[in-house]
Amino acid sequence: MALAAHAGLVGLAALLMGLVAVVTGLLYHYAYLRSGNAKAACLATGILLPVGAAVFSLRPQMLGYSFLLLTLVCLEHFRQGRTRWLWVLPPLFLVWVNTHGTFAFGLVLIGLEWASGLVSFRIGGLTAERWTEKQRLQLSVTFLLCLIAVCVTPYGSELAAYPVQMATAQPVNIASIQEWQPVSFGLALGKYLLGVLLLLFLGHVVFPLKYRLQELAMLLFGVYAACVHVRFILIFVMFLAPILAGILARWIRPYDPARDRYFLNLAVILLAVVSLARFFPGRAELGRVVAKDYPVGAVEYLRQHPQPTRMFNEYGYGGYLIWQLGPERKVFIDGRADLYEYSGVLTDYLRIANLDRDALSLLNKYSVQSCLVDRASPLATLLSVSPGWKQVYSDSLSAIFVRPSGTTDSGN
Repeated sequence: MALAAHAGLVGLAALLMGLVAVVTGLLYHYAYLRSGNAKAACLATGILLPVGAAVFSLRPQMLGYSFLLLTLVCLEHFRQGRTRWLWVLPPLFLVWVNTHGTFAFGLVLIGLEWASGLVSFRIGGLTAERWTEKQRLQLSVTFLLCLIAVCVTPYGSELAAYPVQMATAQPVNIASIQEWQPVSFGLALGKYLLGVLLLLFLGHVVFPLKYRLQELAMLLFGVYAACVHVRFILIFVMFLAPILAGILARWIRPYDPARDRYFLNLAVILLAVVSLARFFPGRAELGRVVAKDYPVGAVEYLRQHPQPTRMFNEYGYGGYLIWQLGPERKVFIDGRADLYEYSGVLTDYLRIANLDRDALSLLNKYSVQSCLVDRASPLATLLSVSPGWKQVYSDSLSAIFVRPSGTTDSGN
């Protein structure tokens, strides 16, 4: 990510496209392993990709999702008798724990795979097969090695405990940040997700489906996680893709190498590569995309007209300000909400942004002398009519307000 940032917006866009390609390829491969039908796996991936695209962003979680898919692939290979794939997991977790907190889901998957093999039964379409003693031992050793691996960090075992801390000790973050909110079925994403779930229900009615115990547990958790937190919607996609591929495989003829057309395949691949290169966004186009959501004009104004350094800023602007203005210009808050919650700043930020009765007093508490805010925000409206505050910049997206050094608001 740092290397991509040195290349500017084009480098960042290329890295994002690369990570999306990796996640898509792994999702297809996992669906193919489970269904045994390449065409059905491809179609299932294409149907579900618009759902997962909601969380495609250039953040470490994209690596976490890739590692989670790799874990599913390794466990599926093990289930099909290729036990050596388990050796991939301990080194994978060593990298994973130092990359993103989704490693906790990986540990749960290994534990679920082990636990589901403790019993053997068939109830309707639900089945469970007991592992052999050797298989249970292999899974147990793998799980133990992965547990040891997640403690190999610069912070010892603290990172291993962080997902639990995140879930239990950050109520403001989870209650306030958009990606932790439930899926809204009034939006296009929610409607598409609901349509997929309804199609799955229809598939159950028309074709009685069979589930392995761990497979059903993962699907139920995926539905719950996606509906409760938008952030986890891609996990639901991972668990549903092989099931959907299995349904589609009933209608699609399996892949037959004898019927393949290699020159046609090569032509299609070359066409796809040329299309990606042709339509890859240039620097100017990427700049226009960034300007729709981030205060490009306001940052340029700050470069030419330096304002008091104790500046309050919108939550969504923080990362952009750090990137553009560097460490010499301190931000009030940025996207690392967990760090700000521990210090109490996130709570104060929300009180200010939501126009709590003590909003102006809180600005005084932090000796704020300037504010870079969304032009349409309630705070911008308040500052525009507050004595002592002066608007020095405004465009269609953002506005900058300043007050003379040493002045404070009464808070009334």
